[in-house]
Amino acid sequence: MIPSQLSYPLFYLTSVPVATFICQPTGLVSRCIQPLIALSGVQDYRLVIGLGLFYSAVVYVALPLLSLMERDHVRSSKLTGHRVSSADYRFASAQQSLLDVFPFFALAMIFALAREGVAWSPCSVYYSLVLHVFMEVFVYFPASILEYDTLRSGVHFLAIGALLNGLLELTTC
Repeated sequence: MIPSQLSYPLFYLTSVPVATFICQPTGLVSRCIQPLIALSGVQDYRLVIGLGLFYSAVVYVALPLLSLMERDHVRSSKLTGHRVSSADYRFASAQQSLLDVFPFFALAMIFALAREGVAWSPCSVYYSLVLHVFMEVFVYFPASILEYDTLRSGVHFLAIGALLNGLLELTTC
């Protein structure tokens, strides 16, 4: 039996091969992204920059604005002892999780752009970043708010696995 302290790191590490399979240049993510790239007519490296700007805007602009509209402020309730709803706690927890992971996404994005420069072409690093952002913003955050715990956990492990996959791919190039 695995001690509970080791279970989360093991889940993160076992999600890396799954993300590697999904993010291959001929994998599921590339099949979904390539038509969008073809339709946009934008150079690929600018799509990576746009992805980073979108994720930054969600994490540092949209979610803080939404948190201002909370009925009961979780952070201030810690000081006052005022009771808040579980939905407010779930929102604050999901927002904090995205804030915690964002620096690693930014690091992977910067290294991917620096490695390839202007002559960048889609590769598994790019697909890993796309999968990470999609899973965190469009699946993990809503699943956290709506209390779909199993979905939330699985998607978060896959999103972190995709991020780790992207960083590992950068080290092997």
